[in-house]
Amino acid sequence: MKTDSLTKSSIDMELSTILIERKLLLPMLQDHLMRVIEHYAQMALKPGSIDYARQAVMDLEKDPSNLYRGIGKKIGQRIKELA
Repeated sequence: MKTDSLTKSSIDMELSTILIERKLLLPMLQDHLMRVIEHYAQMALKPGSIDYARQAVMDLEKDPSNLYRGIGKKIGQRIKELA
């Protein structure tokens, strides 16, 4: 019985830690993505940088973490807003 409660307690604690980390990390990740979107949108609008920006965004889209999946479309939307 004691082992079961310790196991449940440690699982509850781990889940709480994950939720806290997620609440802390999510805003930082959102801020990071917004900065990346803005950076490459601005870069794409500068003469002579569009090819570099395109290649960099394609590389980001291939990132195995999937953090940047779909970022090309978001950058495209931002470029339209800025143009």
